[in-house]
Amino acid sequence: MTTEADGSALIKELEALRAEKQRLEERIIELYTLYRVSKTLSLSIQLDEVFSLSMKLIGDSLGFDRYGVFLVDEEKQDLARHVSHGLPPDESAGVRFHLGEGVPGRVALLGKTEIIGDLSASPDHVFSPQRKISVGSTLCVPLKIATDAVVGVVGVHRNTVDGFPPKEVILFGSIAEHVAVAFENARLFQ
Repeated sequence: MTTEADGSALIKELEALRAEKQRLEERIIELYTLYRVSKTLSLSIQLDEVFSLSMKLIGDSLGFDRYGVFLVDEEKQDLARHVSHGLPPDESAGVRFHLGEGVPGRVALLGKTEIIGDLSASPDHVFSPQRKISVGSTLCVPLKIATDAVVGVVGVHRNTVDGFPPKEVILFGSIAEHVAVAFENARLFQ
């Protein structure tokens, strides 16, 4: 006969196993996403294709509402939008940020990831100096090459406040490293 204490212990053990299963499933998704991005990036040496494919995979896998890749223009000392998704064409064409301007410009200048959990409380522009997105949260990650130089920034947006849990920030940082390596390889090949 099972005592009440034995039943309670079994329930706790079952809850712990469910939590561990959930954690492992999340980790499998993270690893599979990294694998898919790495595989996709290794298949191309065309810059536009590298960014378009990688950003589509990232957007699909992690469910971002908007995202963009900004590249540093050494001559003009600014960032130019290279690829974007989720923005009207009139807002994505020809977008540039000075280094230090807005979230992308600051990330490029400082070389550090930046998260804004609540855009309604932030004065910074994220994707377009013409229109401030004021709902949700954003994450911008620098694209650094082997010399630690920043060659660009990847910015993503979610319509939810505090939409980037720490695990996802780490995963996205790893993905950005792969994108930076593919960018550098494509640039060296051209």
